[in-house]
Amino acid sequence: MTKGFLYDGHLFYADLSLVSLESHYRLFTKDSYEEIVEPEDIFHAKSFRLILEDYIESLIDQDAELYDFFARGLSDPIRGLTSLTSLFSNVTRTNVIKDYPQYESVLSDGGLNFMRFVEGFLRFYLSRERFGFLKAGPGMDFDRLKLKLRTFRATLLHLFHKVETNVLEKPISVESELNVGFSCGLLVDDSPIRFEGNYAYLNDVLFVKDAYLALPYTTSTKKNKRIGVYQPSPTPLAKELDIDPSEFLCIPIYCGSSLVYFYFNVHNLNNVIGILNLFTKVPYTELEGKKPDIIVIFGGNKGESTGTYYYDGDGDFLVGYVSETEDADYFGYVKKLILTLHNTRMINQGYLPIHGSMMDIIMKSGKEVKIVIMGDSGAGKSESIEAFRKLAKEYLKDIKIIFDDMGTLFLTKDGVRASGTESGAFVRIDDLDIGYAFSHINDSIIYNADRTNARIVYHATPYDEVVTKWPVDIFLYANNYEKSEEGIRFPESWEEVATICEEGKRMAKGTTGEVGIVSSYFANPFGPVQNKEKTQELVKEYFATMAKDGTSLGIIYTQLGLENMSKIGPELAAKKLFEWINQSEEKQ
Repeated sequence: MTKGFLYDGHLFYADLSLVSLESHYRLFTKDSYEEIVEPEDIFHAKSFRLILEDYIESLIDQDAELYDFFARGLSDPIRGLTSLTSLFSNVTRTNVIKDYPQYESVLSDGGLNFMRFVEGFLRFYLSRERFGFLKAGPGMDFDRLKLKLRTFRATLLHLFHKVETNVLEKPISVESELNVGFSCGLLVDDSPIRFEGNYAYLNDVLFVKDAYLALPYTTSTKKNKRIGVYQPSPTPLAKELDIDPSEFLCIPIYCGSSLVYFYFNVHNLNNVIGILNLFTKVPYTELEGKKPDIIVIFGGNKGESTGTYYYDGDGDFLVGYVSETEDADYFGYVKKLILTLHNTRMINQGYLPIHGSMMDIIMKSGKEVKIVIMGDSGAGKSESIEAFRKLAKEYLKDIKIIFDDMGTLFLTKDGVRASGTESGAFVRIDDLDIGYAFSHINDSIIYNADRTNARIVYHATPYDEVVTKWPVDIFLYANNYEKSEEGIRFPESWEEVATICEEGKRMAKGTTGEVGIVSSYFANPFGPVQNKEKTQELVKEYFATMAKDGTSLGIIYTQLGLENMSKIGPELAAKKLFEWINQSEEKQ
């Protein structure tokens, strides 16, 4: 697949075509660009022809009947269809036949097959990656970027409807506002920090200053699950990399309290784009001279790795590294490496990472309860949240999601407190009630919708709420592999609950390449597994403190891994938990 990249005072990147509006549009491929003064000039651009030729060649296998129709009437289908498309931007079908009789045979059906061709091409174009980058400068700010993006979208829509009108020779009474523009537009600027020594090569990488997402955005990656556990690297792979800085960008984000500089090869943007909906992007104005806590290099040219990391003592930051490999073309590799580094940093500071979700619920009685549910991938965290939502009308006045997948326990003077890492959610579509999933369609980035483990990324909670340190009233381990009529259980000793949590058992659902009953230390292969000895001491301290302070420690039986229980199990457990809370309140 042809990809284009150009830096010429303004930087843009896309799959096959890209447009900049400086004084005029510029469409270009890797080696050239063409000025676009009038909208119709798009049809003459080399980049447009490349996409069109790609589509026509795809018809040979995907719609042979349509291809054969044009092959019989045109000596050169690619050149003929390209010319026809251009002509119809200004000329009606009747006049095309009159002035260009060589096209009469392929338009004798009233242009119906040609409209099939145009509509198929539009779908083909919409399936391509479409990203735009603009270098900030005088007169080039975020508002200017948005104007360019909207103007380009309107121009393409105008051309499509003009061609349709000229081919069919009748007015259009219904128009669709398709997103034919860019999926994402980025305003980029110079690096606000200067590294010395081993990481000086990053100084010329441009930072994402502002981002514009055209949602919903649906895309596919080459992989649809993450495999393996990140391990520390014996060598500092990211030191002194020989990369072309013009092919990299950096997105600065907060993961919990950690400042992360995420550097990536722009060829990975289709995968990386989920960062903008999952984490909180740091305002560019806050970055001047600010040293990161974590650096990630995604798409490096040294070694072969889907993810490793090390601590850089000179820079006093953690460094994550992923090489340029198709094996890492899945958003889980982006998200989980960031979380592994953040969790390692938390453990080193004496805090306890929790692979789980947290909710703040208010019962019908008015009682407010903050609940943490812990468990590894597929244990039932998201499903429990969904069950809580479905039962809310019967049991709850309100429910607020504080964090969805990863959090941290802090030992404060007021006891154990919990906060989150991400302001968004990255969840399996098939874990959600269909109504709730559709309610987020308009604000989501959707990965691999046609495959197992399809995911959506959507904004869920304001960052300030995510990083607030909340008290914990109930702490539960999600057991998805044992049958239970009770739904919940609260052992008498905190040690039993801590042991169950440390065993980290679950019935794998195939979201990470595992099957059957598996275990990972403390149900968290993103930090605790790599730092087991330190985590063991923290578990004892934190669980003993929670028990002493009156936090209810127990197990919630989601039964998610059992046959025919994927929906019933979480709802049964949620119902039992709500009933237990009501009964506990009555006893007080």
